[in-house]
Amino acid sequence: MNLKHASTGTAILLVLTLWAPCRSVPGQAIQSLSIDIVAPTNAAGKRYLPHEEKFEIRFSNSSNDPLLLWDEDCRFGYGALRFEVKVDGESHTVHRREVPTHVWTNFPPETVIVPGKGSFSRKVSLTGFFWGEREWISPPEPNTGKDVEIKAKFEMTSTSDSLNEGVWLGRVESSVLTLPVVNPKLKIPQDYLWNCCPRQALKLLKDDPAWINKPEPEYQCAPLHHAARFGYKEVVTWLIENEANVNAVAYNGFTPLHLTEKKEIADILIKAGANLNQKDNYGKTPLLNALETRKIEVVEAIMDSGFKPNLYTTLVLDRRDLALKMLMEDTNLVVGGEGGGDLGRNTTPLGWAAEHGDIELAKLLLEAGAPVDDGTDCFRFGGTATPLCNAVWAGKTEMVEFLLKKGAVTNVVGGKFVRSLTEYAEKYSDRRTLELLRQYGGKGNLENRWQRTPQQNLLPDRIASGEFKIPSEKAK
Repeated sequence: MNLKHASTGTAILLVLTLWAPCRSVPGQAIQSLSIDIVAPTNAAGKRYLPHEEKFEIRFSNSSNDPLLLWDEDCRFGYGALRFEVKVDGESHTVHRREVPTHVWTNFPPETVIVPGKGSFSRKVSLTGFFWGEREWISPPEPNTGKDVEIKAKFEMTSTSDSLNEGVWLGRVESSVLTLPVVNPKLKIPQDYLWNCCPRQALKLLKDDPAWINKPEPEYQCAPLHHAARFGYKEVVTWLIENEANVNAVAYNGFTPLHLTEKKEIADILIKAGANLNQKDNYGKTPLLNALETRKIEVVEAIMDSGFKPNLYTTLVLDRRDLALKMLMEDTNLVVGGEGGGDLGRNTTPLGWAAEHGDIELAKLLLEAGAPVDDGTDCFRFGGTATPLCNAVWAGKTEMVEFLLKKGAVTNVVGGKFVRSLTEYAEKYSDRRTLELLRQYGGKGNLENRWQRTPQQNLLPDRIASGEFKIPSEKAK
């Protein structure tokens, strides 16, 4: 907890003091702690609660002895402060979201001191972030033109750690403030959606329907992008009912379905006609994007819709049996060249097989017509990645040897801060991988990699004629 001496300035101070037991100093009896919300005033002298900017919570000690409190950024003090809010007669609690247990290894238990006859303050932003996500759940929405009632509550319960440290134990509440919540930075529906204010966003949309499909200038996101991303079902439903473009394209080619994380939102978008084959700027469909970003609910929604994934996506789904079936049954299947560019790796089916060391699948793909150097742009590393790159980066030595013997070229991108794949192997690979790259080094080039004609699946005829034997189920 970042507690510091408070300065009232032009703020108006409302205080309610409650008494609670404390063991800040062993052997002492009763200590008193009070808290209050320090409400700033605007130029007209009217009190308000900032929605985005930080406001002050003051802790005061009316006794002569110091008090110990757990720091807010450790496991014991994290959820001690919350707010009770009443809006239009309805009450709810504003509390800090739960965070994974492992986070606290980075924030060991710490205490802060409230001096005798003194006070300290902490700063709160209801739209702030902690550990990569929004810190507070259900903050009151700003700029409604109505006042809200709000009070702060602070509670610390007894644990073995608190007893050992002599930390104050008890519960206190502030006075109730009645005032508006203000955020002058929010102007358009996208602003409100991004800042957890779906009701205000919907009000603006209803007041001015011109915003329904109008993108904001910076990232070209329509309101539906943000509503889907943050799971605002009521806003998503209203937008679709009022002819929002369910396939609107924003930054990096993302559609609303690329951005959502919730199954119920994905279901609504799919039912409204979301294009399940729409690729973003990285060549990824919504399903592939959801798989690689671990949005399992979205994967379930898309698969439940009956969507038939392409070969690469089938492999990422770990459905090798289905991939084999696709290869053998679809005589027009393009098995190479459509994986799409990726910032870190090749995303073709053969690239996937190389990364996972699946030699039997690699054989099958090559027999079906996949180019051994099925290259994709690797922007981060400044060149072209191929299945050989994937095999080297993943440490799959047997796959490296297999691809090199099949004619894979070596003058491809090596990785971040290295000039070649051989230089990467010198720093990070085993001796055998390095020997293989040196042995086969300097072969071929990839200058015409984008001029290939579509590959035809050769497997069905070869299997029928007995030229090719179907491999065993899954090679480990």
